[in-house]
Amino acid sequence: MKKEISLVYHCGGLGDFLTTFPAVYLWNKQNPETRKILLGKPLYGQLGIDFCLFDEVWDAESVYFMPLYSENNELPEYLKQKLSNVKDVMLFAKEDSNIIEKFKKLNLRRFIFQKPFPDKRINITDYHLSIFDNINATKFIKNKLCFKTNISIKNSLEEININFKKYAVIHPGSGSKKKNWPVKNFFDLSLLLKEIKIPSLWILGPAEEEMKLPSEIKTLKNISLSFLYYIISNSILYIGNDSGISHLASLSKIPCVVLFGPSDPLIWAPKGENVFVINAKCIKNIFEQARQEKILNEICNKCEKSCIENITINEVYKACLELLKIN
Repeated sequence: MKKEISLVYHCGGLGDFLTTFPAVYLWNKQNPETRKILLGKPLYGQLGIDFCLFDEVWDAESVYFMPLYSENNELPEYLKQKLSNVKDVMLFAKEDSNIIEKFKKLNLRRFIFQKPFPDKRINITDYHLSIFDNINATKFIKNKLCFKTNISIKNSLEEININFKKYAVIHPGSGSKKKNWPVKNFFDLSLLLKEIKIPSLWILGPAEEEMKLPSEIKTLKNISLSFLYYIISNSILYIGNDSGISHLASLSKIPCVVLFGPSDPLIWAPKGENVFVINAKCIKNIFEQARQEKILNEICNKCEKSCIENITINEVYKACLELLKIN
C-alpha cells in the first residue's frame, strides 16, 4: 500500500518560498506519517529537501501538471492516479487560481489555502504562521529549522578551497535594480572590513551577471542554493539587499545586515535574532506620509529615485561592528 501524501503547493519566487518554511514545518508536524511533497519549482524544492521539509519535488511548471491550471474542471485519469494518495494539502495561491477547486474535489482529509501575500502590513513570515497558532517567528526559526549537507555540497567543497569561517559574505544584487545598494558602496564597505581582518566573499547569481566588479574581488558565481546556504551559515557575517538570498541567509544563525529601499521592511524583512535591517531614510518619511499600504505602493512604484542610495557606508559598517560585537 502506497504511503499517504501531504502536499504543499507554492510557485512563487525564492524569497516568497523561504518565508513559508516555518509554516511548512508546522504543517509537517501535524502530518507526521505522510510522505512530504512539494508541488513547485525544482530549483527551490531541492533546498526544501535539504531543510528536511520535503521528501520529493514535483515540477509544477511541467506539462504533466498543466491540467491543474486549466478551466476544465475534470482532471485526466493519469493525474487522478498521481494525486490519489494525496490526503493533506496546503496551497499558497491567488484566490482565482483554478488549482484550488481541482484539489477541493479530491478525497482530502485536510485542506488549507492561503493567499501568497497579506492584505495588511504584517511581516510575511508571521502572516504564513498565522495559519496556525500565534508563534514568534524569530525564535521559531532559530530553534526548529534544520539543514543537512548533501553529496552535491560535499563535492563542491572539494572543488573550492576556501575557509568560509574567516569571510563576510556579500550579495550585492536582488530581483530589482531599485532595491540594490550601489556596488561601489559594497566594495568600499569590504575595504573597511578588510582593515579589521575580515575578507569578503561575493556571491553572484543570474541577476548579477551584468555587474562589473573589480578584479581583486573574490567571487562565487551561480552556485546551488543549498551550497550557498552552507557557505553563508559557515561564514561570520552576511550583507545584502532585500532579496531571496537575504531571506536564505536569515535562516542561518550568523549575523545578517539587510538593506531596504524602496520595499517595505515591515512586511518583507527577514526574521532572525541576528538580522539587522537598515531602512532607507526616504522610506521612513513615506511611511509617515502614507499610512495605507496602497498609497505607499503607488508612491514607491512611481518614484524614479533610488531610495537605497540614502543608506551610508558608515551606517552599514557600524551595523556590522555591532553584530560582530567589535568596539
